Amino acid sequence: MGGRRRPTDGSDDAGNAPTFADSNATHFIFTFKRRDAAGTDANTDIAVEYGSNLSGWAEAVHGTDGVTIDDSTDLGGGFHQVNVSIPRTLATGGKLFARLKVTVTTAP
Repeated sequence: MGGRRRPTDGSDDAGNAPTFADSNATHFIFTFKRRDAAGTDANTDIAVEYGSNLSGWAEAVHGTDGVTIDDSTDLGGGFHQVNVSIPRTLATGGKLFARLKVTVTTAP
């Protein structure tokens, strides 16, 4: 598929895959590692999207609809941990999915 990889296949390091915490009673917590260089690269857009089905997605934006994004944890080695907290009240029908979407724009 043109260089696309599944998010977590057998060759991936599970320690680098995004995770979620389902133990918070009020929020779904989606966590991922972000390379500092990617976070400041004007050609790289990193977003977490959420939805109640797998066909309609909304971008998680800090301060909108109760969403909070915290990237203050420095993991060292040029990486930060990003925690995206999405209120469970945004779930429709008790379902809430999240995904990490990274878009890199390259010169033609």
